[in-house]
Amino acid sequence: ENVLNLETGRKVLAAETPAEGVRLIAAEQTAVHLRTAPLVRTLFTAAGADAELDRYVDQLMAGIKLQVSRVTAVYRERGWIREDLSVDELVETSAALSSVELFLRITGRDGWSAQQYQAWLQRMLWENIFSTAVH
Repeated sequence: ENVLNLETGRKVLAAETPAEGVRLIAAEQTAVHLRTAPLVRTLFTAAGADAELDRYVDQLMAGIKLQVSRVTAVYRERGWIREDLSVDELVETSAALSSVELFLRITGRDGWSAQQYQAWLQRMLWENIFSTAVH
């Protein structure tokens, strides 16, 4: 389903300022990771041994990237997103920064709390995705 039609998407769409938008993205993404990360870790491990699960993971990742693309498009229309980079590069960067893989590494391997991750993600999105004209 289109993220913009879900509660999370409606929150992100309701943002009235770029600062509110980036804060909401980081908060919502962290909340999703907290709910799903343990299951995703198991799925990724199993996908390494099962071709069908591996194809499912590929489809899942493509779907996540599509959702990131939808949010990026909305914020770009508002003039909040950098224009010196292509939309594809911005989507790829945003998807990588907010990926569950990175969340698992930072919180699981590096020992950061979810709150530290959320603050870091907010700063990374602000510095790498959002336009300096709106800072």
